[in-house]
Amino acid sequence: MTSTKTPEIGMNLLPYYLIVFGMSAGLASVVTLLAEFRNELGFSEFAIGASVAGGLGAGFVAAITLGPQADRGRAPLMLRSGLLLGLVALVVMAIATEFWQFMFGRICMGLAFGVAQPATRRTVIVADPRNLGRNV
Repeated sequence: MTSTKTPEIGMNLLPYYLIVFGMSAGLASVVTLLAEFRNELGFSEFAIGASVAGGLGAGFVAAITLGPQADRGRAPLMLRSGLLLGLVALVVMAIATEFWQFMFGRICMGLAFGVAQPATRRTVIVADPRNLGRNV
């Protein structure tokens, strides 16, 4: 016999979805403006590519090295740290006028994603393991 009571699905995970959405939207807005940065700030095409590669590399290294810490019970701290670092990175990229400042912000954003994404996944898995496929 199945239960007629429908469990609340997703409501306890909503903050995590919003965090990932907010960080992704912030990064997407920066990527969308890369041509403007090239035109207004005089960044070369190589510099734009290097900033994208730097962020991707930083995110990859952070996810590989710090991701296992989420499984060791540090997911809440990692999520908060990643969110704060992402906010700092967006501010740095918003006020950057030179390439090294923009590159620093982009690397910080990559690190933020590399820290926050494994923590979010771990939290979603632990919070509702029966609906893992739908939630992830």
